[in-house]
Amino acid sequence: DAARAAVRADPASAEALSEAGIAAYWRGYDHFGQAQYREAGRHWRRYLDRSGNLLRLEPERAEWMQERSYAFNNLGTLAQTEGRSDEAVVYF
Repeated sequence: DAARAAVRADPASAEALSEAGIAAYWRGYDHFGQAQYREAGRHWRRYLDRSGNLLRLEPERAEWMQERSYAFNNLGTLAQTEGRSDEAVVYF
């Protein structure tokens, strides 16, 4: 997709990483809402990865810290929904 292509073209672009992270979040959200948990997890792990890249790129930006927190929370919610409470606790 276009967001991932932009990251491949310029992996140090905060704008590209942010757009790719937002796209991954919404794809995961859509799959989660349809109880397609494997796909939701795949996209939300990508969201976590993108937010981590942003935080390494611009560690002083509170926005990226917040995005990373959201990503961990999403994965915790997913694990809890699937009955993986021990794993969920690690994310929360």
